[in-house]
Amino acid sequence: MSISLGRQRHYFKNCNPSEPLTQINDPRYVDFDSQRDLRGADGSCIDELFRTIMLGEAPELDPTDTPAPVSQIFTGFPGAGKTTELHRLKARLENDPDEPSHVVFLNAEDFINRHTPPSITDMLRVLAYFMDREATRAEGKDPDKAPGYLNRLWTWLQSDAELKTIGFDAYGPKLMFEIRNNPTFRQKAEALLQLRFQEFAEEAHNIIEDAIVRLRAASGQDRVVLIVDGLEKFSAVVPEQQSEMEASIESVFSNHARWLRLPCHTVYTCPLWLRFRTVNMGTAYNSPIKTLPMIKVRDRAGQPHSPGYQKLTELLMHRLQPPDAEPNTDAGLIEVFGEGYQRALDPMIEASGGYPRDLLRMVRDAITLTSSYPIDLKTIQRVIDRVAEEYKMITLRSNEEVLRHIATTHTLPTGSDRLAAASRCFEEWQVLTYRNGEEWYDLHPLVRRYLASKLEAP
Repeated sequence: MSISLGRQRHYFKNCNPSEPLTQINDPRYVDFDSQRDLRGADGSCIDELFRTIMLGEAPELDPTDTPAPVSQIFTGFPGAGKTTELHRLKARLENDPDEPSHVVFLNAEDFINRHTPPSITDMLRVLAYFMDREATRAEGKDPDKAPGYLNRLWTWLQSDAELKTIGFDAYGPKLMFEIRNNPTFRQKAEALLQLRFQEFAEEAHNIIEDAIVRLRAASGQDRVVLIVDGLEKFSAVVPEQQSEMEASIESVFSNHARWLRLPCHTVYTCPLWLRFRTVNMGTAYNSPIKTLPMIKVRDRAGQPHSPGYQKLTELLMHRLQPPDAEPNTDAGLIEVFGEGYQRALDPMIEASGGYPRDLLRMVRDAITLTSSYPIDLKTIQRVIDRVAEEYKMITLRSNEEVLRHIATTHTLPTGSDRLAAASRCFEEWQVLTYRNGEEWYDLHPLVRRYLASKLEAP
């Protein structure tokens, strides 16, 4: 059977693991937290983030009290659904029937190069710039025509003779993007701001505080919430630069945590490995770090967990929804994988370990590898083997002792060196996080497969 190229393209696009679902009514969304035994038996991460914000202030008890904002950290694997869930948190806060909030959503990747070690001056510069713009926009003005904080930032940078020769008009609102994309320009700007860091940081905080006051006045809502996404994506281009990257991120979130605590509620994302490297992260903010876990497809004893298979099948059903079919039908699954589609899906679900990113990219690879439908089991196995080869190459440079410890105990090793090695395994998705009551860990199934093959080799 053949499927038209346009139809194949539709399925391929809908299975993009890098595309967050930012629209609340997106038909591709699946609520994994509706079943408490898939991503945790004690409530979802978004429930926790929401309740911590809502409980963080109670002005009705004493109207003279200054609201006590809370600052939280949210992390997880790329492609696990963090951005999607954060957009749902935004909508939930904005639409709360009793106490709606004004929510500002910042994608840090828009202003900071994720392959450049970040600094606290980067963070404060971006936060002050973005909050000032949001306040101007809330007041009904054009932030590009009223640059506000950018004027002050340019004043700081003009103390450099070389930068001073570049007129501010030449950059205007583009100044932030020049700092992001021009390494030489950023290096000069960073050096200048670091020379007078205390003064710069205090002024940035004053700008942010003023923006929050303006947002409250313009929106008529007392609660302002800032969500900063994209900070979990910082990674070095080459392994030799990873140590510098990790030290910079740890400095921002741990050493300079006080500068990230703002006079409004904040939610920051961070790389997953950081929570295992920095022991005081929970106390530096207002609550323990929330981690978005995988979908449980096996329990700690290694037995298949059928609700996880069912929910991930539902995920693919929503992604492979034909453009001309009734919603919530398995017509697309039948078209792509045949009447007995579960036989094709189960091996990919098992190989993914409940990691949505890997499952979606395997489906996309299967669509790429064939023009004849339904896709046969031989093609499915080729797709799994290709992804397995990727994990094999990653595992070749990893600490095998640490991986085997996690595989047998489902816990992290002790000792700073071994824990640091484990944190790098999280960075490369070799170790996955699960939660049901307590958090536990397991190897990605394709990493486990490779290590098992080594033991069986003559």
